[in-house]
Amino acid sequence: MTNTMITGFDPVHDSQHIFREMVDAFSRPGTQADVQRFCEATQPPAAFPKAMMGIAFTLLDQETTFHIESGQAEAVRRYIHWETFSKSASGEQADYHFVESMEQERIVPFMKQLKTGTLYQPHQSATLFLLVDGFEKSESAKSYDLTGPGIESKKSIYVEGLNPNWMEYRDNLTDEYPLGIDICLVTRTGQLIAIPRTTKVERR
Repeated sequence: MTNTMITGFDPVHDSQHIFREMVDAFSRPGTQADVQRFCEATQPPAAFPKAMMGIAFTLLDQETTFHIESGQAEAVRRYIHWETFSKSASGEQADYHFVESMEQERIVPFMKQLKTGTLYQPHQSATLFLLVDGFEKSESAKSYDLTGPGIESKKSIYVEGLNPNWMEYRDNLTDEYPLGIDICLVTRTGQLIAIPRTTKVERR
């Protein structure tokens, strides 16, 4: 359980609201949710996103593992462990990955190691939270068409600050359904879009 004496984060009220927003986002892929107001009480090290920290506080406990990719990874790992008692794990073993930053050449090798579950236990796969700049249509934004469960016909999204390698290799990991990973794109201002493994993604 989160140490509320340290953060002021309410593990009942705030976590419930964040969890509901995330459930809605994953049930309606491509639809924006907003968790920022429930994450403001977190006090992450340096500039690590509050939204990601609030999500970590909601999902992590003694039974789950996490992995951090950030310029301040060690400080973030210590903070999350202290607050949730969850353990940091390697990229091959972690249940949840929080990626604030990563060099382009590391993206594909990193994704190759992620857990994709098994045919008998597909739920034992990784969930990846990626920091992006925003979801506005712009010259620099990448555009994607989403189809699949939870989407009526087709849902188009625009993502700013996302290296295309993430989505391109994600397709390789979801080729053999029900194996695959779930991805959640998160901004510093707390907006998020979920892309579960059941969603088909085509770049426009």
